[in-house]
Amino acid sequence: MKPEEVRAAGRLGTELYSGTVANIEEAHLQIAGAALRHIPRSAPFDALQGTATRATYEIVRIAGTTIGHLASDLLERSGVGSSIQVGASGTSNHVIAALNAAVGDRLESEGNPLAISMAVRLGGSDVPIERQVLGSAYPDATSRIAVFVHGLGETEMSWRMNAGPDSVSYGSRLASELGYTPVYLRYNTGRHISENGRELAGLLDQLASRWPSPEPVSEFLLVGHSMGGLVIRSGCHYGSAEERAFVPLVRNIFTLGSPHLGAPLARWAQFAGWALHKRKTPVPFGALLTERSAGIDDLRHGYLTDEDWTGCDSNTCRENHRDDVPLLKTANHYTVSATVAREPDSLVGQMVGDLLVQPASAHGRATRRRPEQHISFQPGTSHDLGGHHHLSLLNDEAVYDIIAGRLAAA
Repeated sequence: MKPEEVRAAGRLGTELYSGTVANIEEAHLQIAGAALRHIPRSAPFDALQGTATRATYEIVRIAGTTIGHLASDLLERSGVGSSIQVGASGTSNHVIAALNAAVGDRLESEGNPLAISMAVRLGGSDVPIERQVLGSAYPDATSRIAVFVHGLGETEMSWRMNAGPDSVSYGSRLASELGYTPVYLRYNTGRHISENGRELAGLLDQLASRWPSPEPVSEFLLVGHSMGGLVIRSGCHYGSAEERAFVPLVRNIFTLGSPHLGAPLARWAQFAGWALHKRKTPVPFGALLTERSAGIDDLRHGYLTDEDWTGCDSNTCRENHRDDVPLLKTANHYTVSATVAREPDSLVGQMVGDLLVQPASAHGRATRRRPEQHISFQPGTSHDLGGHHHLSLLNDEAVYDIIAGRLAAA
């Protein structure tokens, strides 16, 4: 870590510690109040009991934050933190990604160095989109680019899951078998999907104009996992609206387990937050359910544009404000869903899906109650895989066969 990242990690750790103590304190007071409700006591006793409790927790809070600040200062001065590489592969890689998924919007608004910036990634480092730098990073660049966009809490390294000692992945096989140059992105999944989509449109535009291949870029293949598929659709929407040069170059789009109509877990979390706001009395640890990142909130209904979420407090509004976003006309769109049940068409398969996303959402099939939410993917472009879970879609032989087969046919 850089010195500023060590300081940021220490500061964030003390804030989280302080917030945890505050939640425990509030729970203590509520539970104690309920326990003492039927016991005769005087007002001075209540005041003394409350004051003593809050004073105790304040001492714990001050002691913990002081130790946290001292520890981060010590790490920074000793240089121990510099041995931890935030951007490289390893445990810290996934921890930072998970942190951004949970509070990435907050990290960005505060200018925290731990906030991830959208970037092309190679070898554990950001690759500036400049022709000379790209030429060094991709010496064998072809005019066909396959861009991979990961999902919530993931990184570009997620596409190598179960890749084996030979690092066989979708990207490596597309390169060797079909002549694509794989490009992997990393981004802050705690931000609004529309914000990441707009940034993706700009990044693809830069790649189109600065790519170091001998011939101009002739094709973009976009592959998104989970939230990544929504970011791709949002990016294409903003790219079309802004008439960006990359848009006509997008030929094929694959979304793998993407919640185009929303994800149940995100909706349940929102419902819990809504229910807590309806209560007249606070619930112990209720803040843990009401504090979610913007990215997670967007997954409730598959929000792609600013207008979908603007003016909507996710903890008080349960309405689905998702507008219809047309599919990119110049591209073929393919959707892939997974079900843990071996029979995708079974009731269990349709209800449980891949444990995070249901097939109907992955394919944009609306319910009878909300027919206007239907997404008009082309007939015959959806694929269901039984006996798979959400993360197995990241690097799987059956999924690659679908991608390669569709590209060959196209």
